Amino acid sequence: MFKFNWLLSIIQWCCDYLTSCEALTRYAKLVIGTTDHNVLLAVQGVLECWTKLPNVHSIKNGFKIAEKEPIDVINVTPSHDEQHLYITGAFAFCGHRGIVQSPYLTQFIELFNSTIHSYIPDEIKASESEILPKRFCIRPMTPDGMPIIAQLSTENKKQQVYFVAGTNAGGFIESSVLAAILLDLIEGSTSDTNLCHVYRSLRLDRNTLLFN
Repeated sequence: MFKFNWLLSIIQWCCDYLTSCEALTRYAKLVIGTTDHNVLLAVQGVLECWTKLPNVHSIKNGFKIAEKEPIDVINVTPSHDEQHLYITGAFAFCGHRGIVQSPYLTQFIELFNSTIHSYIPDEIKASESEILPKRFCIRPMTPDGMPIIAQLSTENKKQQVYFVAGTNAGGFIESSVLAAILLDLIEGSTSDTNLCHVYRSLRLDRNTLLFN
C-alpha cells in the first residue's frame, strides 16, 4: 500500500516534454541495443494529456472512460489522499511531425477537456476557481498495444536478465501479471501453472511489432 500511495503522489511530476518521438527512438536504440530499422519502428510516440481536478464526490476507486479516437481511453485515478482526481488519456500518434509545436496540440487539449466535462461536470465546475495544471507528455507505445519482454545477454551465462517495456507494461493491473511472468522465467519454473509460455508472444522479435 505504501508503494501504491507513493506512486500516486508523484504522478503529477512524471512528465517528459518532448517535441517529437525522435528522442523515444534514440532511447529505444540504447535500451534495445540494436540498430535494426524495423525493430526501431516498433517504438512510436503518442501524445497524452492529463490534468488534476477536485474529487467532489469522494471517488475512491479509479475507472476508465472509453471514447472514440483520438481520445480513445481516459483514466480517472484518485490521489493518495483522495482529495483530487488525476485525469489522463487521449492517445494520439505524433511520430516525427513535431505535434507539440503545432496548433494540433491546442485542439487536442481542448477536445480532451470537453470530453472530461461531458462525464464529470461537477469536478470541472469545482475547479473553475482553481488554477490546476493541464499538461501533456509523449510516451512510447507499441503497434500491437502489448508489452515487450526481452532477455539481455550477460557475461555470466548463469544469470538471466530481463527487462519489460512498451505499452501496458507499467500499469497497476498489468504489473502484477508481468511480475509473475518474470519470476517464472528467472526461476525456470516447470509447474503446470507457470507463465513462461506467455514470453513467446511478448518477445521483441514478434511479427506484430513490425509495420508492413
